Amino acid sequence: IHPVLANLGGVKVVMPGSPADAKGLLKAAIRDDDPVFFLQAAGRGGEPGEVPDEEYVVPLGQAAVRRAGRDLTLVAIGAMVRPALKTAEALAGEGIEVEVVDPRTVVPLDLETILASVRRTGRLVVVDEARDTCSVASHLAALVAERAFEALRRTYPTWARVAAAPTRELARAIRSGGLANTKAARIRAILREVAEREGDYDLSRLRALPDAEVRAYLTSLPGVGPKTAAVVMAFALGRDAIPVDTHVHRVSRRLGLVPPRASAERAHDLLHELVPDELKTPLHVGLIRLGRELCRAREPRCEDCPLRDLCPTGREVLGRRRARPRKG
Repeated sequence: IHPVLANLGGVKVVMPGSPADAKGLLKAAIRDDDPVFFLQAAGRGGEPGEVPDEEYVVPLGQAAVRRAGRDLTLVAIGAMVRPALKTAEALAGEGIEVEVVDPRTVVPLDLETILASVRRTGRLVVVDEARDTCSVASHLAALVAERAFEALRRTYPTWARVAAAPTRELARAIRSGGLANTKAARIRAILREVAEREGDYDLSRLRALPDAEVRAYLTSLPGVGPKTAAVVMAFALGRDAIPVDTHVHRVSRRLGLVPPRASAERAHDLLHELVPDELKTPLHVGLIRLGRELCRAREPRCEDCPLRDLCPTGREVLGRRRARPRKG
């Protein structure tokens, strides 16, 4: 329910991840002048742990780093803090040091603490019990990407300066966006290629070209595949395109729109031919939402899917579930 409350405006939303924080945040919530929703995970009845006997107040809007790490930032919301810490301990045994950040309040959100952690580690994973759409996880991912781009343009105001920047310095500027070293090298390579072909860093002439030529041009750039090209065409050039990410790939195979063993590249080609132009981008958005909310990789929620009567995979999954012997 917290994504709904977080979008109301004018309220604060508290989600403690430990018994001590439950005490400190509850006191802060009671004393706050604004309306505060204090949320505890349903069905758990509380988690055991130390609680200070003395006066203890946790300021609203102040995140806590529960475990320091250098390889990845793991932001855990509310009840996900404890399993996140267990996972971090397990990964430490494999030499992977995970930094666990507990926001404690989702409104107001302590974005600076999270961004500071991502700048250190260069990678971000958000664990939230809510659905992806309009969740704290999706909001955080969007904010981190937005801040990385802002940092890039603030440090290098022109594309020429981006292209001339040393890869290491460029990676430092976009580190909060994750996978900075890989992205920095790829950005420089693409910019060099564009400048060599166009004599500048301007691709506006692509707007006048047919779709096939635009697609061929984009996929000829270093590191740009069909999915990235389709994203640029759909959302930067306003063309009819259907980018095939992991959700679209999985859902389209389950629905029988493409063969079960079709690769993402093959699925892209087939869907491009199959789907009418005016439906390509809306279908892309719809399949992503379906994949995130219902048609998940593990345990798809076929019983709640509006397409269950049309989906061959859904009929098969529901048939297996009905055939399971009931306990007791």
